[in-house]
Amino acid sequence: MNLDIVLGEFLGLLVFVVVHGGILASMALTGKVKEGIAALAVFLGISFGVFAAIAGGSGAHINPAVTMAVYVTGGIDLVEALTYIVSQILGGFVGGLILWVIYRPQFKEATNPLAPLTGNPDAKDAVQNVITSVLGSFFLALLVLVTVDLTTRTGLTPLAVGAAVLAAALAVGGTAYSVLNVARDLGPRLTATVLKIGQPTWVPVLVLTLASLVGGALAGLVVTLLG
Repeated sequence: MNLDIVLGEFLGLLVFVVVHGGILASMALTGKVKEGIAALAVFLGISFGVFAAIAGGSGAHINPAVTMAVYVTGGIDLVEALTYIVSQILGGFVGGLILWVIYRPQFKEATNPLAPLTGNPDAKDAVQNVITSVLGSFFLALLVLVTVDLTTRTGLTPLAVGAAVLAAALAVGGTAYSVLNVARDLGPRLTATVLKIGQPTWVPVLVLTLASLVGGALAGLVVTLLG
């Protein structure tokens, strides 16, 4: 097992969840931050998450869809891909725990305590959720692969990836419950389940997890065909 991958992806998702979820917690639990900061939360969470992952020594995927895309292109083998994804989910889980420690009083009093950690898809939007998860993850992974390739030598990769992820999130995030980052959803969802925060559902999200991974794989296929 490559410990650099484990450490880098674990730290990347941990930082992503704490920064992104922390800003969301400020909005959802305390009401002190306006909704417009949500976009900044995505950008900062991903950017600092990539910084942390690079510092940890991994390839800084911090998203299973991106890992799937890299795997399809032949950049990593199956064992490495699984190592990336498991480490990402574990990082998301611990990041969720840290958020709970920071905002514990607010979590206890909130009417929607699940909001900073994750959410539950609406059953009536099941088909749309799958479509947006596939297409959103496809475009996100594609943007990230192209962005990383263009910025690796400039040192701007974390900021560029943050902008790419923000673009994908804003493009499809408002139409349905889209799972664009499996680890960002499943890790904190596991936290919520363990700590009994809200009522996180699992089966519909696992379907969207598969949809997101399919989108990432399609992005890898496109990059391979065009390369």
